[in-house]
Amino acid sequence: EQGYEKPDFDITKLIMLAFDINDLKIANDQYGHDVGDALICHVAKELVACMETQDVFRMGGDEFLVFLCEVTDEELECRLETFQKRVRNNNTFIPFPVTVSCGVVRGQKSLSISDLQHMADQHMYAEKRKIKECAKKEQNKTQNTLMKTSAVLEKESMWEAVGKNYL
Repeated sequence: EQGYEKPDFDITKLIMLAFDINDLKIANDQYGHDVGDALICHVAKELVACMETQDVFRMGGDEFLVFLCEVTDEELECRLETFQKRVRNNNTFIPFPVTVSCGVVRGQKSLSISDLQHMADQHMYAEKRKIKECAKKEQNKTQNTLMKTSAVLEKESMWEAVGKNYL
C-alpha cells in the first residue's frame, strides 16, 4: 500500500492515468462478450507490465485507473508508447486494431486524489472524442474517394459503351 490518502504522502510525486478501451462495444456486439472479456484482460495485463506498477485498478466496464510515483515525463511517454504498441500488436482477439484512450494528470498540492481522478477522466474522454473524430474524418475521406472513383469508372464505362457504338 502506497498510502495515497495519508497526510504525509507527497501528491506532487503522483501521476494518475485514466484508460478506456475504444470500441469495446463493437467487439462485444460482433464477436461476443467472451471476446470482449478477453480483450479487457489483455489490456489489464499490458497495463501492469508496461506501466511497471501493481497500482492498476479496474474502475468498471473497460475503464482503468493507474497510479505512478516518481516517474519522469520521458519515462511516462515511453511506457505509454510501449503499452499502445503492445495492445495493438498483440491483439489476437478481434480483426481490427485495438486502441486505448488515456488521460494523464500529475499531482499538485492543491488537488485531492478525487480531483486527480476527475481530471484524468476528463482528459481521457477528450482523447476518446478526438480519436472518434479522426476515425470519422478518415471514414468520410474513404467514402469520398470511393464515390469519386465510382463516378470516374461510370464515366469511363459510358464512354466505352458510346465509343463502341460509333467505332
